[in-house]
Amino acid sequence: ANPPAGPLFTPRMASTSVSAWLTDLRFDWSDVTRGYRTQTLANDAQLFQEGQTCHTVYVVMQGRIRLTSESVDGKERHLMIVGPTGLVGDCGHWVSKNYVVSAFASTDAVLCPVPMSVLLSALERDPMLARQHQALAAARDTGNRSALEAALMRARGPALDEALVAISSHGDAGSLDALRVVL
Repeated sequence: ANPPAGPLFTPRMASTSVSAWLTDLRFDWSDVTRGYRTQTLANDAQLFQEGQTCHTVYVVMQGRIRLTSESVDGKERHLMIVGPTGLVGDCGHWVSKNYVVSAFASTDAVLCPVPMSVLLSALERDPMLARQHQALAAARDTGNRSALEAALMRARGPALDEALVAISSHGDAGSLDALRVVL
């Protein structure tokens, strides 16, 4: 059976790359971005690097941002594409205060940088905004899980090893509960 694909994500897989596309998002971050200037990022330009301290989150206003991580063997692993009204840079704060992925423009993009402290205050203050953030987190988790499941279903030999390394490198115990590997 094929993994589900819906309006929030589309699993895509290259020979050694697994990623989820979150491009049809309909979130409203205007309460968070109000008063902050947008910035442009040219196609393929880096926004932030895995391991850097996370002080800023970015609302994608236009274009797409590619989230990547370095695999154990040093290769770039594509994890996710985030489109307009998506948020990037927020995941690391919850885990280690550092960015847990790298981010690059996948197209020319317009972003609104917001201090992490502003986002956190807004999430505490506004229950609707907190629910929206949870919905985005769920979409990212579902997209990643579906893309990894698709890779596992197609994987043979080294490709299976690659998919298992991706799971162990980028999942957390909670997100792996629903992932079943059948050999």
